[in-house]
Amino acid sequence: QVVEALQPQRSLSHTPLFQVIFDMQNAPMGEIELSGMALRRVEQERIIAKFDLTLFVSETANGLVGVWEYSTDLFDASTIERMTAHFENLLLAVAESPQQTIGEIPLLSDAERHQLLFEWNDTAREYSKDKCIHQLFEEQVEQTPDAVAVVFEEQQLTYRQLNERANQLAHHLKTLGVEPEVLVGICIERSLEMVVGLLGILKAGGAYVPLDPSYPTERLALMIEDSQIPILITQEQLAENLPTTWIQVLLLEEELWPTLLSIHPQYNPMNEVTANHLAYVIYTSGSTGTPKGTMVLHQGLVNYLSWCTDTYAVADLAGAIVHSSLSFDATVTALFAPLIVGKVVCLLPERETIEHLASWLSKNQKPSLVKITPAHLDVLAQISPVQSLNTANTFVIGGEVLKGNSLSLWSNSPNSTRFINEYGPTETVVGCCIYEVSTTEPLAESLPIGRPIFNTQIYILDSHLQLVPIGV
Repeated sequence: QVVEALQPQRSLSHTPLFQVIFDMQNAPMGEIELSGMALRRVEQERIIAKFDLTLFVSETANGLVGVWEYSTDLFDASTIERMTAHFENLLLAVAESPQQTIGEIPLLSDAERHQLLFEWNDTAREYSKDKCIHQLFEEQVEQTPDAVAVVFEEQQLTYRQLNERANQLAHHLKTLGVEPEVLVGICIERSLEMVVGLLGILKAGGAYVPLDPSYPTERLALMIEDSQIPILITQEQLAENLPTTWIQVLLLEEELWPTLLSIHPQYNPMNEVTANHLAYVIYTSGSTGTPKGTMVLHQGLVNYLSWCTDTYAVADLAGAIVHSSLSFDATVTALFAPLIVGKVVCLLPERETIEHLASWLSKNQKPSLVKITPAHLDVLAQISPVQSLNTANTFVIGGEVLKGNSLSLWSNSPNSTRFINEYGPTETVVGCCIYEVSTTEPLAESLPIGRPIFNTQIYILDSHLQLVPIGV
């Protein structure tokens, strides 16, 4: 009757209504006496599991006896062994404290808790925790002053030129009152001036607030009003669309250097900024309500970038390509990671499509770091033969859930191509855990988000804030 009422979709792989059974065998078994005959129970060996998981429990003279029957297509023996131990923990907790609700009872043993709390979160690593991101850049300038730092179309700046321009802007911003914890808005299309502007704000001691020029005016107005930025760096063609009646506006154009900024020195400015001061404020998408400004400190940013350059071997690559919005914190990876190890940042012009990225990757045969979303990765594989793309690119994939079928399109890519699933809310500074995927192995539909990065701990909890077992 239930089946008739529900009309569930049938499948040959599982039963339609339920897949898990708890079977309590407690029917009274009286003694049976037959003349000339002895009766005993015969244990029947099962070689096929009719359901995904069944727990048979029988009452015996020695207590309760449990038998687990499971589909080996779904469960490993080690998984069932853990589940058995957790069920025993549950029973012990119920016996000791029957007033608890089931959801509040911890399932884990002390050894498992220690593994989840400490062993798998032993991520402590040394990094420059007392330095700011612009100071790491300045150290790199000393090492590679004549190397190309940033390229945009036919323009480029060396590390020395980029540093000197950013220093002049920083000195000017300091005369306008920029100091630690002062927010400076920046609304500039991708260009050399954008990179100069970011470094100039940081060198002055301030924190930047990226404002995407493509955003609707209403959203930009909300961000400007909420952040209360006293200064906005922008370009002339964008200024008229921004609500800036009470803000000091600085138009960062090429013409500024021979006029306004050339009077300022080119050496690194002194300021009171420390690693515990703000580096930037990025606004969330607002998918759960009003967009909120996420405040990120230099210390967290330096930790992420130190881990990033090490894990992604950025120093062994030619550099990185920036093709996403400055208001998308994933851009931080491609923009700053190369600049602290002496590599080049290549900026694609604003409003360039994924086709332009494919063209760039096909023409540029030097291995690069490419930060990309799963949706763009799908399109990239469809519009350009995988073999035509560089053989040693490192694709760092984030911003959305990564599915196995996205990477199945790349099954013919060379083994030297890396695919890394990077996960992290904006609040955790770009990414907090990663999982490197191998396209030569069978890909599950849902890919893991992996293990925590340096100096980061990750705990997976249930609705009662209890640690969940391995595999949950």
